[in-house]
Amino acid sequence: MTAAAAVRDTARGLLADEELADLRRELVELGFGELVAEDPREAIALWFTEQGRAGRITGALDLLVDDAGADPVLYPLCADRGVVLDPPPTLTRVHVPGVGRAEVGQVRPAGGFARELPVALVEPRADLPDLAEPLLSRLRTALAWELIGAAERIAELTVEYVGLREQFGSPIGTRQAVRHRLADVRVALEGARVVAARTPLDDSVLAAAAKALAGRAALLACDWALQFHGAIGFTREHRLPHHVRQVRFLDGLLGSAATLTTQLGTRIAAEPAVTGAVRDVLGPAAEALP
Repeated sequence: MTAAAAVRDTARGLLADEELADLRRELVELGFGELVAEDPREAIALWFTEQGRAGRITGALDLLVDDAGADPVLYPLCADRGVVLDPPPTLTRVHVPGVGRAEVGQVRPAGGFARELPVALVEPRADLPDLAEPLLSRLRTALAWELIGAAERIAELTVEYVGLREQFGSPIGTRQAVRHRLADVRVALEGARVVAARTPLDDSVLAAAAKALAGRAALLACDWALQFHGAIGFTREHRLPHHVRQVRFLDGLLGSAATLTTQLGTRIAAEPAVTGAVRDVLGPAAEALP
């Protein structure tokens, strides 16, 4: 068994154990920090993909931040399409030095999925230390992998269900329209995976592109999963709503797909050299960029 396969199996075992309440402590004991220090791109891709598939909150993002030795602030939980929370016991923290914060009161997302949570509006300043941008890039790349993992699981649940749900005497998965929509999800997912795999952890442009593409793929997977599951896809008894809330939450962290796409377009328009740099790194995968 390769080292990567061993890490993946260990991650799946930990995340599958629902009796483990303190997954952050388990991660520390596993030596997650040492794994990241040894091969950060591989370790982050493996762990966060599995975390996304499992739909668990582990504190792994905090551990990435702790390794950077920065100061704590709250995540900006904002997205163009809104955020629906199935909240952790406490808000996750990310440490970025030199960031200002203004309290804006309480949030109560529609649908009854979350209790009231204190929220802070985070406003980056122009004089941030050099640590901030590389750290943000690393966190966005990790979130991209987590979104990819979540989208993978949603796609699997959907493929399984359309093979079971029947209309007019046959499974709906035999319909060409259903197959084409699932193919669209797969294409978006594979494009996001290629971009994430080619993204250096300290490249702010590519990290933003990776998270934007992963968010778009995951949101697309959610949309069609809910469409094909029908009413059962909205019930708490089914696993799908948990993953849908997970994707909405993750997409809103550190820039939604819509927001990052707009920011990237603005930057590329202002700095034509950025386009060439992106295509040089991604090669044929650059065609997947918005």
